[in-house]
Amino acid sequence: MNVTIDSGRMKELVRESIEKPDKVTEVAAERFMLVDKDGKTRGALGVLADGSPFLGFYGAGGQPRVAVGVSGEGSSFIDLYDDAGRPRASLGVASDEAWLSLASSSGKSVARVEVPTRGSAQLTFRDEEKNARAQLVTAEDGCSMLLLSDQKGRLRSVMGVLEGATPLAELYDENGKSQVSLRIGRSNSPHLSSMMRREGIAPRWASRPARDHT
Repeated sequence: MNVTIDSGRMKELVRESIEKPDKVTEVAAERFMLVDKDGKTRGALGVLADGSPFLGFYGAGGQPRVAVGVSGEGSSFIDLYDDAGRPRASLGVASDEAWLSLASSSGKSVARVEVPTRGSAQLTFRDEEKNARAQLVTAEDGCSMLLLSDQKGRLRSVMGVLEGATPLAELYDENGKSQVSLRIGRSNSPHLSSMMRREGIAPRWASRPARDHT
């Protein structure tokens, strides 16, 4: 049996298909690429070989500018890059911590904030050699500390408040040994002590204020 459609009906069907296209509810693919009028890649949405999903945006020269994704270990992240494609800022969340990292123009991390699920929160400043030079730490037990290190990453100075609200300041030598310590005990009496090396580390002098008997 032959079915014929007149030209008027055909035009009507064509018009309806243009005005009301079929609705697609699902598209499956491993990668979508966004290109500009010159064919340059400006964006990508896809899945890497290890199964990690990502969304990336690129500059006019093809350099990465923004990356959003989930790593193979399950950490989610947002990375920001400068106009040369160098990583400058990163925000991430893992199963055991959240972090914010800032980098210099060379791409090396110079500041990082870490907040673990449990335990101490930490702000770290690093030099160009990635050595931690200054750290601000707070712990669950109420301690808070400022730690300063030298160019080789060796701890040289600590200032903070210990558990029980005891203030403390300590200076260390190049081997990490405490040489000067100043603290105020639970009796509110300040205690200043110095250590020197004589066949090991021994007290050199200590000072406590005399009690006021007036």
